Amino acid sequence: MATGEDYERVRRDIPQHIKVSVLLAHKYQDGETNPTGWWMSEKYDGVRAYWNGRCFYSRSGNAFYAPSWFTEDLPKDMDLDGELFVGRKKFQSIASIVKKSEPQLWEKVRYYVFDAPHLEEQPFETRMKAIKDYFDKAKPGYAKFVVHEKCTGSDHVDKELKRIIDLGGEGLMIREPGSKYERKRSKTLLKIKKFHEAEALVIGYEPSKSNKDLTGALKVQMANGKEFKVGTGLSKKDRKSPPKVETIITYKFQEYTNSGKPRFPTYVGIRIDMTEPKDAEGVVTEATDD
Repeated sequence: MATGEDYERVRRDIPQHIKVSVLLAHKYQDGETNPTGWWMSEKYDGVRAYWNGRCFYSRSGNAFYAPSWFTEDLPKDMDLDGELFVGRKKFQSIASIVKKSEPQLWEKVRYYVFDAPHLEEQPFETRMKAIKDYFDKAKPGYAKFVVHEKCTGSDHVDKELKRIIDLGGEGLMIREPGSKYERKRSKTLLKIKKFHEAEALVIGYEPSKSNKDLTGALKVQMANGKEFKVGTGLSKKDRKSPPKVETIITYKFQEYTNSGKPRFPTYVGIRIDMTEPKDAEGVVTEATDD
């Protein structure tokens, strides 16, 4: 295992920022897409990470400096796309690990690989075979090959989504068979979740009613300018030391109220790869205001 000195050398020798373009998903809408024959896998609640043969980078191109022992058996001549993941319902943990210079914390992390961007013109099936062939040969210790299942129809999606949600997972991803790796948001890749997700800007705090030294809720602002509060989902640590003002956070919610604010918003964690808030797309207003 690498020493702290080795870790700092890695940080010195590898660029802190590069240009990265990744395939991004649209939201799955019932009735709009027939999922039969599409490739289905779990949507992991981790940090998106692009491996360029030397280092992990966020989708905005910022480096995640993993220790050398974590990456030593990853390919040097292949680009990989995946999620750095520590477990279901542990997004805050992985977000914290990738920001810190504490290599020992990476023992908890696994890199879940689901695509090979350098083969962008090849169909998805060819890209997956290339990844599997490498994994079968190299057997990387801290990376996992994401297995995709052929979807048999909408009922299969509903059943698998329920199974994943019951396990504490976030949702599903489905990919169009034969699709290329488009370095943009594409309808060849769809995400299926029970809740909507979005990003907001922290603008202030509301103290806890039971202890004024703790944060009861974050005051946040949507991309469209609307303001609301998020209190659910904050841990004891978050309430003692909440995200700083002007931090971007991710929250999840059920739908919009008549005034266009999220209903039952829940804090997910700090969004380390975004600098501006982003509202959810395709959300139907179904709830009246409280």
